[in-house]
Amino acid sequence: MNKVFYPRLAASNIRKNMQVYLPYIITCILSIAMYYIMHSISANTDIMDMGNTGVFLLRILGYGRYIIALFGAIFLFYTNSFLMKRRKQEIGLFHVLGMEKRHILMVIAFETLYIAGISLAAGLLAGILFEKLAYLILLKLVDFDIVFGFHICKEALLTTLVLFAIVFGLIYIKSALSVVCSKPIELLKGNAVGEREPKAKWALAVLGILCIGSGYYISVTTQNPLRVLGLFTLAVLLVIVGTYLLFTAGTIALLKLLKKNRHYYYQTKHFVSVSGMLYRMKRNAVGLANICVLSTMVLVMLSTTISMWFGLEDAVREMYPSDIMMTVEAEQIPEEWNAAINQCIEEASLEVKQQYAYQYYDFAALKEENVLEADINAFSSVGKSNICYCFLINIDDYNRVSGKNIELQDGESLVYCRQDPFKQDTWKLYDETYQIDETYQIKEHLQDFIPIYSNSIFTEAYMVMTEADIQRIMETMQANQGDLAGGVSCLEGLDFAGTTQEKHVLYQKIEQKFADQGWFEENYVQLFEQSSIRETLLNAYGGLLFIGIFLGILFTVATILIIYYKQISEGYEDHDRYVIMQKVGMSREEVKASIRSQILTVFFLPLVTATIHVLFAYPVIERLLRMVQLDNRMLFIGCIFGCVLVFGILYACVYAITSRVYYKLVQWS
Repeated sequence: MNKVFYPRLAASNIRKNMQVYLPYIITCILSIAMYYIMHSISANTDIMDMGNTGVFLLRILGYGRYIIALFGAIFLFYTNSFLMKRRKQEIGLFHVLGMEKRHILMVIAFETLYIAGISLAAGLLAGILFEKLAYLILLKLVDFDIVFGFHICKEALLTTLVLFAIVFGLIYIKSALSVVCSKPIELLKGNAVGEREPKAKWALAVLGILCIGSGYYISVTTQNPLRVLGLFTLAVLLVIVGTYLLFTAGTIALLKLLKKNRHYYYQTKHFVSVSGMLYRMKRNAVGLANICVLSTMVLVMLSTTISMWFGLEDAVREMYPSDIMMTVEAEQIPEEWNAAINQCIEEASLEVKQQYAYQYYDFAALKEENVLEADINAFSSVGKSNICYCFLINIDDYNRVSGKNIELQDGESLVYCRQDPFKQDTWKLYDETYQIDETYQIKEHLQDFIPIYSNSIFTEAYMVMTEADIQRIMETMQANQGDLAGGVSCLEGLDFAGTTQEKHVLYQKIEQKFADQGWFEENYVQLFEQSSIRETLLNAYGGLLFIGIFLGILFTVATILIIYYKQISEGYEDHDRYVIMQKVGMSREEVKASIRSQILTVFFLPLVTATIHVLFAYPVIERLLRMVQLDNRMLFIGCIFGCVLVFGILYACVYAITSRVYYKLVQWS
């Protein structure tokens, strides 16, 4: 046989099946381009100039590269199975007409080679062209100086070539094995396989409900921040497993129940739609579950990273409300320290907008309603969700810093607790071991508070009290707990009129002055700069948003492609079926209504389920965000709603486009 026959036949097959091959090729190109871009950026040594945040950013990008590689390989295998399933009849026909399996394998080899060549060439070219754009977007997100120039990362180029060459090689092996292990008659009837009505697997359906319910329960009930970190992955795995079980077994069980309901089932629109969904659910359930899981991942990733990005300023102000802050374990800031700070301010020629200082006494406790049980081991109680970090502040200091003039009597207090506020008019300090049992009247529940240094992942409670009450509590604790009870600390904050750079220079001068005097070694003193924290968080949140958008695009494309192939596959399969329905007496409009009902139910079921997953994921994600001082609940809710709305609109557009293709395939004369 002519040696050019097989290459030409392979090229002809691709051209004739362009409707199914083109989306696959586009996906291959996109996966290759995205992997190259991510690898090239993660290998860019200029990011190391960002310091520690640059190292963190490179680590994030590295994880993103591995995720793209893994997901890209899995998804290409998955989509190729659609192609082979669609072409089994064609391959079987080749076999029946006289082509041996080795000849068919040669044709498939050339097809794979063509697709690999086109995909690698176009994907690498697109990656090289758009890598700089992606890098500039990343630099913009992390607020780093933009560097113009053009370069090709040889390491990324070579790695991408090798990786996807291996992927295409494995895809060919998988396709070849499906041909070798199949009989010609099986290939000819490949599209008809799986049309028998599946059996209801109630045990798996119940297990799926239990898995999803367990994941939801973990999300809703877990309060302790440390436990949230450990249980979040478990909850995600339970929901994913439960989703696949529900779609593969639960949907069939539900359809079986609907079929047994005679009043419901024996109606024209229900009879056809229920029967149609039932027989094909065995094959489509995994695809629908994939769509659901991918949609959930897109919504969670984008809503979380967008919330972090837009909540950056709130997080910075929550943690470090002043330009420069200092804490020291002492009753007051030493005079020589203030003198040194004032000297640095004069040298920097900056105007002080606000300067404040106050004392506080802090201790750990377990909060239960209005009772604070003092416990020096509270932070080691990982399994407890009611850990509270308490601060006692003198009323005189509070009035001086806040500009108010509130009077308190012994036994009275002002209370500020943002995360888990007190609901009673009193609060109680209690510890049976150390014989503490005191109750204080809450004169006012404060809605805002003086500037505080807050970086705790636990609930924080601030009590403004008289000096006598604070002294008595502190002496009682120190008498029973010794050095573990701690002592009085002092916080000082300064705000300046000036640029961020000027404030940073001043901070460096103060830090250098303290280091030269050895004050860091003599006292437990900490210096904080708001702009440095903002820069650190900006780099971290910007990098996470970049990864979120990047992976969101990839997962969205994957979702669209699965939907497209699902519609095409079902369109080819349903053509003859709906012709028969019309011939046995159903009107054209009845058939159309049946088709519409079936498509809408199956199509939007994954989106509805994904939305429910996101809503139940909200509590645990909110607690995770709270750990990084993102406590703007309305922002997060708005981001979730916005992402669901935009994704839903995109999903509906995909439905409209793919449904049109489906109707064209099933239309009858």
